[in-house]
Amino acid sequence: MRVLFDTRPNANEQSELIAKPLYKLAHHTRASTAYGKAPHKPVLLISLIDLIEKGLVTGNRIQVDTDLVAAFQKTGNYW
Repeated sequence: MRVLFDTRPNANEQSELIAKPLYKLAHHTRASTAYGKAPHKPVLLISLIDLIEKGLVTGNRIQVDTDLVAAFQKTGNYW
């Protein structure tokens, strides 16, 4: 099969595509507690990424189910 044009981003475009999400991930807000910043948002994001990589989340809506709870608890044990 012959490719007429390549739609894959080049290295510079790839770094631009990933820069904004990484910045947002690194600078998101977290609730303050008496013990410091609450880790719930980062743990939830890591849990979601894990489920997406496993193919368990395929749409743009996330349901709270046993898979998400298990991933959250597993990831939360590392904090």
